[in-house]
Amino acid sequence: MARALQFPFLWGIPLLPASRVIGIDPGNRCIKLVLAERCFNRLRILRRVQLECPGWLGETNPKDTENRLAAALEELGPYPVALAIPQHRTLSQVVDLPAVERALVARLIQNEVYKLGGLGQSRVAHDHAPLQPFGRHQHAYWVSLCQESEVESLAARLGLDPEIICGATSAGNALINSYLARFPETTATVLVNAGLRSTTVAILLEGQGVHLASFALGGELFLEAIANSLDISLEEAEQKAMHCNLLQGLDAVPALKTSVDNWLGELMRVFQEWHSEQGMLVPPAEVFQFVLTGSLAEAPWFAAYLNRSTARPVFGPWPEQEDGGNPIEEGRFAIARGVAAQALGKARQSAALLPMETRQHWRQQRESQLIQTFTFLLLCLAGLVLGVGTWRMSREEARLSEKLEAAQNAQTRVRVLKELSRQHAENVKALQPLLEREQFTDDLLRALAWVESTKSTQTWWYVLFADAQTYMTGPPVMESATVTNAPSIIGPLPLGESSPATNRPPPKPGFVAELCIPEEGEALRRSLSQTVAALQRNPRFKNVDTVPPEQRRALAEPKALLPNPERHFALLLELATNEFLTVSVPSTNAVGVSSAGGSSGQPAGPRATRPIINPERQP
Repeated sequence: MARALQFPFLWGIPLLPASRVIGIDPGNRCIKLVLAERCFNRLRILRRVQLECPGWLGETNPKDTENRLAAALEELGPYPVALAIPQHRTLSQVVDLPAVERALVARLIQNEVYKLGGLGQSRVAHDHAPLQPFGRHQHAYWVSLCQESEVESLAARLGLDPEIICGATSAGNALINSYLARFPETTATVLVNAGLRSTTVAILLEGQGVHLASFALGGELFLEAIANSLDISLEEAEQKAMHCNLLQGLDAVPALKTSVDNWLGELMRVFQEWHSEQGMLVPPAEVFQFVLTGSLAEAPWFAAYLNRSTARPVFGPWPEQEDGGNPIEEGRFAIARGVAAQALGKARQSAALLPMETRQHWRQQRESQLIQTFTFLLLCLAGLVLGVGTWRMSREEARLSEKLEAAQNAQTRVRVLKELSRQHAENVKALQPLLEREQFTDDLLRALAWVESTKSTQTWWYVLFADAQTYMTGPPVMESATVTNAPSIIGPLPLGESSPATNRPPPKPGFVAELCIPEEGEALRRSLSQTVAALQRNPRFKNVDTVPPEQRRALAEPKALLPNPERHFALLLELATNEFLTVSVPSTNAVGVSSAGGSSGQPAGPRATRPIINPERQP
């Protein structure tokens, strides 16, 4: 069953479809594996694994290698794999096409593939990529092809299920992609991968691969020369080659030197043939830099021997990655990294060699994975929105509950305040009569004291002092004969009794003082005016004026009166506003004053509760 493309994970959270792929470089000496991930359009190498092949000389059962590879794949995870096909089993070539529309390019490339593939019956897998103009090529395309059976045979040799293979490319194209990922603007470079049984040569120009070739000379030839010269086994020759300089000094092996020179001559032949084909349109050979990788590059004496002459090109190691690392290890896993980049769509120069049906299958699966990922992200987004909405609604509900509770508390406080206000009003209403009587008593005593102070040096005398309400309840002067035997009442009328003159308007709040002035003429008027002026100096009196004859009452003691009624006067002492008299009016009985000017009496009896009306003075 085919494995699906897996998600990349960040802190355990799946992000984008991705893409994790295991790139495999099935070399003859060892198998290199890299676990690569494409995340946010960036390629990362997560793990590197190298499997030694003890049976590379045919002494061990190949099943052991298959089992070790299966265990390594299981450890890396259930991810699809991409294979590097040996370069000598593939073909990559620059093809010039006429300037045609893009829609016709695929048909022309198909025709070129038929020419390059020959008349064999095997189906050919191919891919192409456009190139920038270089040398004598103006409309160049990079065409890579191989027989479809190559992928199946390689998978069978490694014991892999063909359904888990999501990508395949040649070792040379993988080498180009790996180098261009590090140096995309490289100008003139030759990549040399010296393997055990063959050497792959890739030429890069102006940031693109322009030539791929291989020749059947490699490390195995050098090991055989060492083993034959020293009469040792190939394993011993390999150990000696990795730890001793066999080209110089006492340990030098002449046969090895001859083999290395032959290898270098074949390498330079491949390069010179391509360079001579391009002519003067490419940089000179001295400009090209040579990058050495593979099993031979790990021998300390190999690169030093190649660089011994200034006339030859300089061979350098595989460059370090941006995040650092050992150059030898980076070069060892360069092909596996390039294969993974091709499978993840990060190749600058595409050369996919899977059959077209298989590529379409993986493309559909990637699109399905992408849809599932966006669906998952939409579900996460919807869950986030619902969560935020639920949180906001819960907050709003809590806030409304707080407001409702505050409103209920406010209503409770309002009811409590209304109840307290009602109780306060009842308390004030209960205390109002007492306060009114207290104020009336105070006004009475102060007014009486003030009246007495105005009499101290005068020849006239007071015959009556009473509150205005009680005074007005008495009989008029013309009816005095009918009420001479009426009992004397001091203070307000008792409750339940009414005045004889019930139709009269209630008097103004204040007191009435009657006095007799024995003088005559101008002296009488002067004494009366002085008395009125003296009484008006009291701030408690709002107004002091004589009572009209028709409103006078016959309450004074007749024995204290002068025989001439024209010398008998009644004064109304109107009090200023009393805040305790706004609801009820106090009432007291008259207080008698002796003819000698002394006065005595006490306020007594409850006040009659009737509204105060300020009647206009009658003429």
